[in-house]
Amino acid sequence: MDREGRTYAAVEAISAKRAQELAQAGAAIVYDPCGCGGYCGLTWFDPQDVNRMVAAGPPTIRRRRGCITEWRAEGGEIYLLVEDDVKWGDVLRSPS
Repeated sequence: MDREGRTYAAVEAISAKRAQELAQAGAAIVYDPCGCGGYCGLTWFDPQDVNRMVAAGPPTIRRRRGCITEWRAEGGEIYLLVEDDVKWGDVLRSPS
């Protein structure tokens, strides 16, 4: 569920290239630092941060723990759940 109360369903894990395309098209980006599913908290990036990420080019999904998953709401809204070891520009720099 997002901050506006919309419910989303997972679509699939996606590549860095697909994440870049979706972010460029307006998808929201959410970060789960440890991959726990949000139990210890999520970071919702604001549109300015997303724009900086897009301008930096595709993310780098590092190691086996890094993952980006596409989620969609019934209304077509998309967010990208970035988990664990992913770097995206100067905005998202997870521990390596």
